[in-house]
Amino acid sequence: MPLSDHEQRQLEQIEQALYREDPKFGRLVRSSDPRVHYKRKLVQALLGILIGAGALAAGVVTHRVYLAVGSGQPRPGWRARLMERMEERWRRRQEGDRRT
Repeated sequence: MPLSDHEQRQLEQIEQALYREDPKFGRLVRSSDPRVHYKRKLVQALLGILIGAGALAAGVVTHRVYLAVGSGQPRPGWRARLMERMEERWRRRQEGDRRT
């Protein structure tokens, strides 16, 4: 059951008095408050979304992909070698299907 406005104000006054009297304990209580963690995670998620959207926009504008899996820069012609291997596998698969 939610607190009434009057009860909520009283609780806030009690919390503020506690923080003034014992700041160390107040920080400890505040750090265990789920609302603090929720706000922190929300801010982190929003920053992640903004950074991701910025990276996506930069990639569209510059026509480059900056995120890659693996180490180092891709070697020139790696796509050609990949296509050759795929074509070879496709050819072997087709020849195998004709034999059966």
